[in-house]
Amino acid sequence: MGIELFVFLIASLATVLTVSLKPKLFWPALVIVNIFGNGPRLMGYYLWDEALTIAILFGALMYLSVAHYPKERRPLSQHGLVFIIWIIYMITESVIGIAANNDPRIIRWVIFYTILVLLFFFIYYKRKVFTFPDFKQMALVVTITTLIYYAIYILQGNYYDRLLGDHGRFAAQFLRGPFAWAGSATAVIPTLIAMPAALFLIKDKSFSIRLLSWFSIFMMMGVGFYYDSRISWIIIFSCFIIYAFRMKLINIVVFVFILSLFFLVFVKNPAKNVSLFFKDLNESAQSLWISNSQQRSGNLTRKLQFEAGIKRLVDNPRTFLIGDGIYSHRFTIYPYIHSLDEAYLPKPKFFNKSHYEEYKQNEEHQIYRTTAFTGLLIDTGLIGMLLFIFNFVFMGIKLIVTRSANRNVFLITLLISFMWLFVNNISDVILVYLLIMPCGLIEQWNQASMAGIRNGMKNNA
Repeated sequence: MGIELFVFLIASLATVLTVSLKPKLFWPALVIVNIFGNGPRLMGYYLWDEALTIAILFGALMYLSVAHYPKERRPLSQHGLVFIIWIIYMITESVIGIAANNDPRIIRWVIFYTILVLLFFFIYYKRKVFTFPDFKQMALVVTITTLIYYAIYILQGNYYDRLLGDHGRFAAQFLRGPFAWAGSATAVIPTLIAMPAALFLIKDKSFSIRLLSWFSIFMMMGVGFYYDSRISWIIIFSCFIIYAFRMKLINIVVFVFILSLFFLVFVKNPAKNVSLFFKDLNESAQSLWISNSQQRSGNLTRKLQFEAGIKRLVDNPRTFLIGDGIYSHRFTIYPYIHSLDEAYLPKPKFFNKSHYEEYKQNEEHQIYRTTAFTGLLIDTGLIGMLLFIFNFVFMGIKLIVTRSANRNVFLITLLISFMWLFVNNISDVILVYLLIMPCGLIEQWNQASMAGIRNGMKNNA
């Protein structure tokens, strides 16, 4: 038995036992596995979050099968109805994808969307059993877990830099060993919830907790610079700017000081290149509407993929309405993206032999892997895309009407999670769906923050 499989079995067993014996740990376990599950590979694929989420669901089922718990009658909300319709639609599209591509491996997506509907059942209809932690507890779970996760991520990158030479941390994402991690566009997704969590804890009465939050921000900045992750910086700056109006001046000074330190370490001639850094971030944030001639290659590639997706959509009435079926975009987008790439992009560069061989294999089989938004647009059509977007809209409306003190930070998190769909293929990242799911992470965390404020007011009265 390989060490990877052994670790998986131990982790799965521990997760099942934890949730089945301590149902109050359902949410902490769910957050922990969906932070750690975004980096390392499992048997060559990024399956840790899905595999351990299944273990959580199995533990929850074990608890419900033997325990006495209060019955809950909860009518299905409009958001819940849209979410269920979307899930049924996606499972149907997955079955269509199996037939259209003659590829039984796409059954994985049937399983994936089944996981989501089971998660919805537990967090929506068994809310009194699998209770959400209080606001501060959840912030601590997210902060500590992300801090450990990013520390391991940086150590992993340093290991491959030493093994493969300069930029080995980037080349490692094309390897399939158990210690190879996803590229930064996927691996840094935890920053979506970790940056808000750290900001929430900055004003805590405990010095050790405030210090912990600063260590977390320090680590997120370090990952952003070390892995040249522009999406990390967009999250960090967006959340900080929104929250800065509620912070003391000393906290703003500390943030700028830490940022300056990283500039001195990672940026050559920082006095000269600081403006270029922020200019690059601005271009990345506007990459969908800046003209092709003004784009840097990474941003241009994503924009061309979006354009190719639109071309495929308008060229085929069936694709426009209901799509080609899950995972069909790999083939149906190819003619469109190939012509756009030849017109706008230079010849590709390769990190190593395995990267070159993968590229040649894709060329021979005419396969192209695109971003989540473009892939879902082609696979599910206008109907599927609108159903998906409605989940973001419903969650945004819920945040706005609560008038929570933290709603703006959560709204930024929600917006960036949607924009992330244009950056990379994160359609199999469960954490993204936890953000938009009815009674999901953002909704309950926001409600917990309001409950904490009300309790504080009662205690002070």
